[in-house]
Amino acid sequence: MTSSRRAAPRDGRGRAHEGCQCFGWLFFPTMGAWMRFQRAVRCLFGAGRPHLAKTGAEQHRMIYPRNALFAKESDRHAKHHKDNVVKTTKYSLFTFLPKNIYEQFHRFANLYFLLVVVLNWVPFIEAFNKEITFLPLLGVLLTIAIKDGIEDYRRHCMDKNINHKQVTTYCSAKGRFCEQFWKDLKVGDLVLLRQDEVVPADLLLLASSTQHNVCMLNTSSLDGENNAKLRHAAQASDTADCSTFEPENFSSFVECERPNPDIMTFKGILVQRHQQRIGLDHRNLLLRGCTIVNTESVLGLVIYAGLETKAYLNVSTTKTKQSRLENALNVLVTYCILMLFAMCLFTAIGEGFWVYTYRGAIFDLPDWHGTWLPAPLAGVCTFLIMIIILQVMVPISLYITIEAIKLGHVYFMQQDIDLYDCQQDVRFQCRSLNIPESLGQVQFLFSDKTGTLTENCMEFRCFVVAGHEVSHSTTKQGSHGLPVKLKEPLLAPDPWVLNCVHKAVDQLKLMPNVSLVSREMDILDFFIALAICNSVMVVRSKNHLGRELPIVKRNFSSMKEMEEEENREIEEGNKMLSLGFSDVQGHSSPEVPELNLGSKGQFWDPFHTEEPGHNPGHLNYRNRSSGPTCKEPSVLADATLEDISDNFQIALRRYKASDQYPYQEVDNKGRKSRCNERQCAYASYSNLNGGFEPDEQEMESAGRKDELEAEEGMRYEAQSTDEVALVAAARAYGVVLLDRTVHHLMLSLPGVGPLKFDLLHELAFEVERRMMSVVVRHPLTGQTMVYAKGADSAVMKLLKIPEVPDNLRIRTTTQQHLNSYAERGLRTLCIAKKHLEVEDYEKWAKQRRQAEDALEQREELLQSSVASMEANLTLLGATGVEDRLQEGVPQTIDALRHAGLRLWMLTGDKQETALSVAYSCHLLQKHDDVCSIITNSPDACQVLLKNVLWDIDCQDLETTHHTSSHMPLSLSYCCKKRSPNYLEGGDSMICHRGLLLDGETLEMVLNSGLELDFLMLANRCHAVLCCRATPNQKALAVRLVQKKLHAVTLAIGDGANDVCMIQEADVGVGIQGQEGLQAVLSSDFAVSRFKHLQKLILVHGHWSSIRLTNIILYFLYKNAMFVFFLFWYQLFCGFSGSTTLDQWYLILFNLVFTSIPPLVTAVFDRPVTPQALMKFPHLYQCSLMQQESIIVVFWVTMVDAVYQSLACFLLPYFAYADSDVDIFTLGTPLTTLTLITILGHLAIETTTWTWVHCATMVGSLLVYAIFLGIYSSLCLTCSPPSNPYGVNQYLVQDSRNYLVCLITPVVALLPRVVVRALQRTLYPGYKMRSHPSLHVELSDGSNFARLHY
Repeated sequence: MTSSRRAAPRDGRGRAHEGCQCFGWLFFPTMGAWMRFQRAVRCLFGAGRPHLAKTGAEQHRMIYPRNALFAKESDRHAKHHKDNVVKTTKYSLFTFLPKNIYEQFHRFANLYFLLVVVLNWVPFIEAFNKEITFLPLLGVLLTIAIKDGIEDYRRHCMDKNINHKQVTTYCSAKGRFCEQFWKDLKVGDLVLLRQDEVVPADLLLLASSTQHNVCMLNTSSLDGENNAKLRHAAQASDTADCSTFEPENFSSFVECERPNPDIMTFKGILVQRHQQRIGLDHRNLLLRGCTIVNTESVLGLVIYAGLETKAYLNVSTTKTKQSRLENALNVLVTYCILMLFAMCLFTAIGEGFWVYTYRGAIFDLPDWHGTWLPAPLAGVCTFLIMIIILQVMVPISLYITIEAIKLGHVYFMQQDIDLYDCQQDVRFQCRSLNIPESLGQVQFLFSDKTGTLTENCMEFRCFVVAGHEVSHSTTKQGSHGLPVKLKEPLLAPDPWVLNCVHKAVDQLKLMPNVSLVSREMDILDFFIALAICNSVMVVRSKNHLGRELPIVKRNFSSMKEMEEEENREIEEGNKMLSLGFSDVQGHSSPEVPELNLGSKGQFWDPFHTEEPGHNPGHLNYRNRSSGPTCKEPSVLADATLEDISDNFQIALRRYKASDQYPYQEVDNKGRKSRCNERQCAYASYSNLNGGFEPDEQEMESAGRKDELEAEEGMRYEAQSTDEVALVAAARAYGVVLLDRTVHHLMLSLPGVGPLKFDLLHELAFEVERRMMSVVVRHPLTGQTMVYAKGADSAVMKLLKIPEVPDNLRIRTTTQQHLNSYAERGLRTLCIAKKHLEVEDYEKWAKQRRQAEDALEQREELLQSSVASMEANLTLLGATGVEDRLQEGVPQTIDALRHAGLRLWMLTGDKQETALSVAYSCHLLQKHDDVCSIITNSPDACQVLLKNVLWDIDCQDLETTHHTSSHMPLSLSYCCKKRSPNYLEGGDSMICHRGLLLDGETLEMVLNSGLELDFLMLANRCHAVLCCRATPNQKALAVRLVQKKLHAVTLAIGDGANDVCMIQEADVGVGIQGQEGLQAVLSSDFAVSRFKHLQKLILVHGHWSSIRLTNIILYFLYKNAMFVFFLFWYQLFCGFSGSTTLDQWYLILFNLVFTSIPPLVTAVFDRPVTPQALMKFPHLYQCSLMQQESIIVVFWVTMVDAVYQSLACFLLPYFAYADSDVDIFTLGTPLTTLTLITILGHLAIETTTWTWVHCATMVGSLLVYAIFLGIYSSLCLTCSPPSNPYGVNQYLVQDSRNYLVCLITPVVALLPRVVVRALQRTLYPGYKMRSHPSLHVELSDGSNFARLHY
C-alpha cells in the first residue's frame, strides 16, 4: 500500500496580509469614516421597531382634529406623528439578501464554517475543491433564507390586507364623510364606525348612537376576554350623539401622554371652548383591533396611529427562553472544538518535527516553485489544513436537526387526544417551539389557585348580613322557563332576609326622601351593593336593543293613597288566584299547604330569643282549613325550599307578589291580616309545577308587564365570574340589575320596579387596594351613597369605630363567619357602605376632578382621592362564594409530587381559604406539619426562620433518615451535591412538611437578605403555600428559585395576574379558562385543564428530554468517530494533512448518508411506555438524572468513539497492508465500515422499533451503495487529484472486503453491546429496585427493554 504526501503551493501569505492593510487604508483612513460605516450598517440592518423618542422639547402630545378650524395646527403637528401604515416585515426586496445573511452569520456555527470555507480558498492550504467545501454552508444558508423569506412574505400579505381595509372618515375638503384605506388615516382624523366594525387606530370616543353616548367594545383581540367593555364619550354633555355631531364645528383638541404599551392606562385632557378641561382615561379610548358591538355607530378622533398604537407597541419580543439542554449543548460543542484544535495542534507539531527531521529526503517534495517551507511555517499550514479536513467535528447539521426534532415532538403533543378538552373544544397549544425538552427538566412548579386548580365558576354559597348568617346548600343552573333569560345560577332566598328587604322597601315608599337607619335598610343596602358594586354589564338580545326601560314612579301624597293602592293590588292578586287555580287539574278550589315560618304566624327573627333553634332555611308546610285547600296535598307534603326555588322565581317575576309578601303579624284575635292572604298566594304560586301560565291580558291587569319587559332578553357579562354570582344572589332577593351606563344604573326593587341610580363615580378594583367602590345617588332618598366591596384584609381596616354595641357585635360576628367561610375554602368578600353629606361630596368631587385633569402625578392624586372616599365605612356583611376544584387536580398533584417536583401555590386569597384549597387538592396532607412564616418585621422574620429551622433540625435528628437526604432539591443542590438516596423513588422522596407565608413576608425576605434561610426552610418542605400574593410577588418568588437554586421552574396560571409569573419561569403554561387569554398569549404552552399537566410533563416532557439528550450525544459521537479515523491516518502519512477518503464522501457523510435515521429515532422512539410513566411518576427523575450527567456520559461516549474509530481504521488498514491499493481505494471500505458501525450504534440505542426505523436504516445503506456504484462507475476525473473510477468494481471482486465488512462492525460494537446487556440484566437501575410491582408487571419481558436508556 502506498502513502503519499500532498504538495501544494505555499506562498503569497505576506502579500495577502499586505493587501488587507491596503484595503483598510483605502476605505477607512480615519476613525470617523469607520464610525460612519458602522452607522450605515446599523441603518441597513437595524431593527424596524419605531423609535418613540421625544420630538424637541415636547413633553406631551397635542392632537388637533383635521377640520377647517384646526387646519394649520394639525398640519404643523402632523410631522411629529406616525401614519397608520403597518409594516411588520423584516425585509424588503432590496435588503432581503444582505440583511438575512447578516443575521445568519450572527450564529457562531455559521461563522465557524464560513472561516473554514475561506481557509480552503487560500491556495497553499487548500484541502478540497473550493466549490465542494462551500456546498454544506450554502445549503444551510439557503434553507434558512427560504424559510425566513416565506415567513416574511406571509407577514407582507397580512400587512397588505390590513392596510387596505376601508374605513369611513371625515374629509374636510369635501365637507362630508368618505371611504378611505386604513393606511391613509392620520392622527387627528374623525372616524365613523358602525356595529361589528374593527377599530383601525386608537380613537378617542367623541359620540355614540346610544342614548347615553356610550359604546360597547369587544377587546378579545387584545386581552382575550369575550365580554363586552363599556366605553363612554369624552364630551361633557350627554345630549350629543352621532346624528347631531358636526365635525366642522368641533372646536376641542386633546393634550395627552406619548405612546406607551399599557392598554389599561391613558392620561389626557380634552380642552374645549373657553379652555374648559375635561380629564380623559382609558375608558374613553377605543383601541386598535377591538370590535364595536351592540352599538349602531360611534365617532372617534385618532389619537395614536400605526406602529404607535397600543396594540402594536405590545407586540414586543418576549423573553427569550433557552433550555438547560441547549446550554449543555453549547458546553459540549466547546469541548468538541477544543478536541479539534488539540488534534490539529498535534498534527501541526508532528508536521514540524517531520519536516525538521527528514528535510531533503527523497519523499520530501518541494512546492511549485521548487522551495521548501521552514518547519514552523509548515506546521502552521498543516494546522490550518487539518481544521478544514476535520471540520465535521463541529456538527453543522445538528442545529437544524434539533429544530426538526422539536417540531416533531410538538406535533405529537398537539395530536394527543388526552390533552384535548372536548367540552370546551380546546386542544393543546405550543407557542414556543424551542423549549419542549424543558418540560422534562422541571424541578419547581408554581401554580395559581383560582381558575388554575379550581373551575373559576363561582357558586354563591352563603352570606352574613346584619349579623345574620344564611347558607345556600344548592344552586341550580339555568332559568327553567323563567322569562328572565339569564345565565347565572338561581338561588332559593331566605324568608327572613327576604321579609327584611320588603320591610325596607316599604319604609322607603312611606318616607321616600327621609334618611332611614335600621337593620332592614342595612340589609337592603347589602343587596344593592351586590347588584351595583361591580363591573357587570347587562347585555340584551337584538330584539331588545334600543328599548327604553320603563321607570316605575310610585310617589304617594298620603297614607290613604298608599292603602288604596295596596288594596287594589290585593284584589288583583285574589282575582289572579281564582283564575289560576281554576285551570289547575280542572279544580276550582285546590287545597294549598300554608307556609309555617314561625310560631304565631310570624316570620322567625334571629334577634328574637323565643325560637333559637328554628332553621330559617327550611320551609315547613301544614294544612289549614281556614285557607284555600289543595286537591292533592301529597304532591307538596315533603317539599323543601330547594324543591320550590324555580317556581318561587316564577311567582316572584310573573305576578310580582313581592310587594305582597307578609310582614304584618296576625293580631291577638287570630284574624288574618292581608299578609296571610299574601302568604297563601305566595305559597300557591311558588309550588306550581309550571302548569300555570297567565295570558297577556291578565298580566296587563296585574300591572306587571313593564317590569317583566325590563328583564326580558338580558344576560350578565363580567370580567370575573364571582361578580356574576353576586349579582345573581341579589336578583334572588328581588334586587335586579337591569341596565348599566356610564352615568346611570338601573335597578329593580321588589314592589317598586325599575329605579335609576345616578352613578357619580366608579372607583375600579386595584390589586394594591384589593377593593372597589361606587358613588351613587339613591333615587328614593336622594342621598349620596358609597358602596364598597373587597377583601376583608382591606375593608376591615377602613371601617369606622363602632358607635353602638350592636355594631361591634355585628363586626365580630361577621369576622367569625368570614373565618368559617375561609376554612371551608370559600372566596370571601366584605360589603360596606358610607353616607355622604352634600358638602362633603362636592368637596371630594372637586378634588377628584382636579386629579383627573392633571397630567403630572395623576396616579398619586387619584390614589389620594380614593383613600379619602374609602374611609370610615360601615360594615354591611360578607359573602362566601365557592370555586370548585377542577377534575383530576388531587391526582395530578400527587403524581407530580411523586415525580420529585416541588410545588408552590401562589394565590391572592386569604390564608384560611388558601389552606382549605391546599388540603382539598392534596397539596398539603392532613398529617403534614405546616410551618407558618407570617410577620410584619424583618427582625422578627429572621428570628422566626432561625427558630423554625432549629426545630426542624431537632426533629430530623430524632428520625432515622434525615429529611433533606431524601429531597430531590435540598439546599445541598446549590453546591451540586447529591445524596445516595436521591433516586430512591416512591414515598421516601416526600417529607411531610409544608410552609405557609404571605406576600408581604415573601417581599420582606427578598429585601432583607434572608433568601438563603428561606430557601433552606422551603427545601425542607414538600410544598410551599403563599397567600395574599400580588402578581409582582409571584414573579419574584420564581426569580428567587431560579437565581439561587439554579433550578428549572414551571409556572401555570389562567389570568392576567399570572402573566408576570408565567413570563419569568423557564416554562410558562397558560390555562384557557374564564379569565380571558392573557395567560395563554404570554405562555409557552397552553392547556385547558390542570390535569393535562400530568401527561404533558411526565410523558411528553420526559420523552422530549430523553430523546434530545440521546440524539445530541449520538450526533457528537457520530461526528467524532468519523473525525478520529481521519486523524489516525495522519500517523501513517507523515502528518501531511492528506486524507484517505474522497472529498465527496466527506461532504455527504453527514448531510445525506447519516442524517435521516437519527432524526426518525429522536421523533418516534419511546424509551418508556406512557402507561408506565403515568403509573410510576418517579420515572420522571430519569430525565433529570440524564441531563445532569450529560457531561460524564459525553466523555464516556467519546472514549467509545475513539475505540470504534480505531477498530474501523486499523482492521482494514492491516487487512490491506500487503496489497497495492491506493489511499482512495482504501478509503472506500473505511467509509463503508464507519457507516455500518454508526448505524449499528444507533440500532443498539433504539428501544422502540417501527417500520419507519427499519426503512430509514436500510434506506441510508441503499443510498450510499447506489451513490458508490454510480460515482465509481461514471466519474473519471470529477474531483482531482482523487480518481474514484473503478474502485467499486475492484472491491466487489475482493474477498477481503467482505470479510472486513463482517468482522469490523462486530469488533467495534461489541463493548457497547456487552455493557448494555450487563446493565439491563444485572443492574436494571433504581426503577426496578424501588418498585417491585413494576418488575412484576413487566416480568414477561415484553416491555422490559423500554425501561432503560
